[in-house]
Amino acid sequence: CSVAPCGQRESLHGATHTGWRYTWMTGSDFFNGLLGKRERYRPGITMKRASVKKNGLIEDFTLDSPYVDAYVTLYEQLCLSVAGQPSPCIVVTSAGRAEGRSTVAANLAIVSARIGRRKTLLVDAETNQPSLARMFDVEEGVGLSNVLEGEATCSSAAHAIGGDKLSLLTSGAVGSLRGLASNVERLRTVRAEWEAEAEVIIVDAPPLLGSGGAVAWGQSGAGLLMVVRSGLTRAAVLQRAAQRLRVAHVEPLGVVLNRRRHIIPGYIYRWL
Repeated sequence: CSVAPCGQRESLHGATHTGWRYTWMTGSDFFNGLLGKRERYRPGITMKRASVKKNGLIEDFTLDSPYVDAYVTLYEQLCLSVAGQPSPCIVVTSAGRAEGRSTVAANLAIVSARIGRRKTLLVDAETNQPSLARMFDVEEGVGLSNVLEGEATCSSAAHAIGGDKLSLLTSGAVGSLRGLASNVERLRTVRAEWEAEAEVIIVDAPPLLGSGGAVAWGQSGAGLLMVVRSGLTRAAVLQRAAQRLRVAHVEPLGVVLNRRRHIIPGYIYRWL
């Protein structure tokens, strides 16, 4: 599989050392299915695009697909990182936009529900451009903003998707969400309520450099997972994001290097 945990020596784009504990690197053809390419990742293994919808969501776990395998491996690594927590909350964020944050969050939730067989709540906490409702083809309506306002409960506002194990809480009114999403105490309260209803909580949070929402989620006790797009995210931008987390005393769970288009040699994994 093309996802592996890497230690502190890992350098993103060969330019900066983040100092974060783990990095999950997604290699070669992991995201080429989204780009319409069909290349070999290893001898005898090709991308099975039939396992993935056009919007990047995993559809079929029965096919031999590096795309699916990488998400399953990432999920297993995260489970080890949050072992001991009864209802872990994983917040997926990035330094900026267009890095694949929402797709990573959605697929982790799908894997948790279908492979992990755990009752999973997926939350769209994006304050500017929420996308999960569109990805799963559900109506926005009542959502996270209403829950934070105390106007609705999670159980009444969430949409059941993909069976009885996966639910989606949409963003609701984006204008109201912008101020509420940075209220750390309120986030702690609603998280405690969600933990009574779900075994795993995955939050699609706004970018670190565009909003205080992701930092607030981290300060509320949730674990942050950073998504970095290979070839797009600049080292200086990533350093600013890392500095923002350090100032807020938030330690991320790790980093996902997304849309890596070249094979990462096996000896690099062994060295790290």
